[in-house]
Amino acid sequence: MFQKVPNFVLAIISGLLFSAGWFAPLTILLFFAWVPLFIIEDRISNSDITKRKKLKKLLG
Repeated sequence: MFQKVPNFVLAIISGLLFSAGWFAPLTILLFFAWVPLFIIEDRISNSDITKRKKLKKLLG
């Protein structure tokens, strides 16, 4: 589902959720704001470029 959404859009969504969750009645949004950031982190850690850099460091 989130494969077609660019990382910067997910970052903006996360920022909006963090800012909306800052106010007292909507504090629960602070927890949901982490979800887009975790998706971005998962994409970066599973990308081919990251895997090649790890392999390069491993082989020295």
